[in-house]
Amino acid sequence: MSLGITDTQNYADIADAIRAKNGSADTYTPSEMATAIGDLPTPTPVTKGLVFSDYDADGFPTKAEIVGMTNIPDNYANSIFYSTTGICKNIDEVILNEGLQTIGLSSFAYGSTLKRVTFPASFVTFTSNGAFGNSPFLSVIFKKDVQRIRTNTFGNASGCELYDFSNATFVPILDSAMSLKHKNGCVIKVPQSLLAEWQTTAVWQDLTNVVWQGV
Repeated sequence: MSLGITDTQNYADIADAIRAKNGSADTYTPSEMATAIGDLPTPTPVTKGLVFSDYDADGFPTKAEIVGMTNIPDNYANSIFYSTTGICKNIDEVILNEGLQTIGLSSFAYGSTLKRVTFPASFVTFTSNGAFGNSPFLSVIFKKDVQRIRTNTFGNASGCELYDFSNATFVPILDSAMSLKHKNGCVIKVPQSLLAEWQTTAVWQDLTNVVWQGV
């Protein structure tokens, strides 16, 4: 084990740094570390915006949550998810918290590793095209109804296996077959009571290489 980690002076130095951050110049002995840590102010939780959670072995976040927002504007996180070298390069899941209603243009486009997204029951519609375009989705889940899916909302999803509308009470408007474009086929899960209507509604009926599943 590294001496740099176990050396007593290093503990003391860390304790002194904690004390200094806490607004005091007093020094700490190693035995007082717990007290020093306990005296640190409680961090203010993020109440609005992008929050990262779940990390891989290298310390990169693998999950992102959007909290405290009713509307996500155009290009909100596009630049974050576009990067293949930055801290967000391994994000594979986005959690959209309750209260969210709309998502704008290219808000999460080009998520190079983005595989899962869940929309809350409060979500209503996409306000512009391409919100999640060019991402390698495996599953897209809607907890409740969505009014409209615009062109290229999930366009060029390279591997999406499931679009889950199990909790829907009506068939949403689908602007174009490009809205749910996928390369390898996928399952579209809908309520059994709406299955026939879903399969015969304009644009939905034009989708190819899909498996319909009534639940």
